[in-house]
Amino acid sequence: MQRTRLETAANDFDAQLYKLLECAREFARGDGIRISRRERDNWKEVAYQLGNARPYVRGMMHKADREETV
Repeated sequence: MQRTRLETAANDFDAQLYKLLECAREFARGDGIRISRRERDNWKEVAYQLGNARPYVRGMMHKADREETV
């Protein structure tokens, strides 16, 4: 299956974005780290903003790649 440069770049970007999003969610939960409630709230906002960006990136991906990922 042939992909355009944009589709390939979007797929790679989404993989990196997903890792960042999961990391931000982990910090927001405070898993394994001691941070204040304010810091957790800040990480929640980061996770929220990353999550909002993801549909736009996924929209640029090839359909088959979207179907293979979460």
